[in-house]
Amino acid sequence: SIAGRAHFQRGDTRQAEQLLARAAKLKPDDVRNRTALAATRLARGEAAGLSELESIAASDDAATADYLLISASVNRRD
Repeated sequence: SIAGRAHFQRGDTRQAEQLLARAAKLKPDDVRNRTALAATRLARGEAAGLSELESIAASDDAATADYLLISASVNRRD
């Protein structure tokens, strides 16, 4: 959902998660929405976001989830 990703970019992770969860429910095969939802959950400190990104990265050829996992790994080491 474009609106969900826009809220995420503005830092409104609560609204982003609500919109992205709704979009993921409507279109469960949309990797962009699932990736954005996982990233939002990770940004909110939810461990489920990390496992969701790992699952997406393992099953999708796009590199977005991989990049987000690398970023999360680097940030955890700071």
